[in-house]
Amino acid sequence: MNESHGDWLHLRQGDPMVQVLIDAYKIKTIPAMVVVDSKGGVISATGRNDVYTGLIAFSKWRNAIPTAPPPRLLGKEGETCNIN
Repeated sequence: MNESHGDWLHLRQGDPMVQVLIDAYKIKTIPAMVVVDSKGGVISATGRNDVYTGLIAFSKWRNAIPTAPPPRLLGKEGETCNIN
C-alpha cells in the first residue's frame, strides 16, 4: 500500500472496522472517500468525486463547517492566499 499510495491512514483488508465504517457511512462502492469532521459527522459523502474539482473541493468542505478557519496556501515567495 505505501509503495503505490503513500503513507495514508488505512485499514487492512479483513479488519472488522471496515464493516463498521461501511455501515456507519453507508458506503456503496470501494474505493470510497467520505470527508468527516472531528466528531465523525459527514461533511461530504462524495469526497472521491469532489477531489476532481481541485481546490474547489476544499472550499466546499470548509464551507460545510461554519466555524472552520479559512484554509491558507503558500504562494510564490512565501506569500499566503485564502481559498474561498
